[in-house]
Amino acid sequence: MRIATRFFFFALCFSSFGISKSYFIDDLSINSIIKANGEVHIKETRAFVFNGSYSFAYLELDKKFFSEIYDIRVLDGDLYFQNSDSKAKNTFVVINKKNTLSIKWYFIAEDTTRTFTVSYKLKGAMRVGEDDSQFYWTYLDKGWGVKTHNMFISQSFENGTINDEKVWFDVEGVSKNKVNTNFDDQTISARVSDISKNK
Repeated sequence: MRIATRFFFFALCFSSFGISKSYFIDDLSINSIIKANGEVHIKETRAFVFNGSYSFAYLELDKKFFSEIYDIRVLDGDLYFQNSDSKAKNTFVVINKKNTLSIKWYFIAEDTTRTFTVSYKLKGAMRVGEDDSQFYWTYLDKGWGVKTHNMFISQSFENGTINDEKVWFDVEGVSKNKVNTNFDDQTISARVSDISKNK
């Protein structure tokens, strides 16, 4: 069995009304684990630097890449947000549309640095064929409008029996000279620096 995984560069959007407002991501860390049962568990942590006042953000996921998503969690540091459609501070809501699913969370931030973590579990994200199993995922979409200083992706395997000859992976959508990839100790890693707006 051959494992194929490909990293593409989820649309991330923020409220940005008014003037003299800006933000950037100082550090983006994504940990993805392919479980023995075929599920994929993903945790994304972003450290934001805000200039101005911001009140919500959301991740938008393309539903064509999975059949089911569950156990969605949003954290601000160690604080777990509550799943509620009240739009109150420290809550989040899941918006299910025809082709996309959005995880939207609410907070109050002004001229500060905040670290948010969004985690979720996927079913049907692995494409299983006769000769190989493939996992394709978009970590940054086209039109990425946020300057990101550092990005680190870790893709690991629960069963612990993957070797170099059985794994193929690639990073697309960003200049190769900005990417450092490695496969070691059952983990594929990709480190990218200085991702500009719209790449």
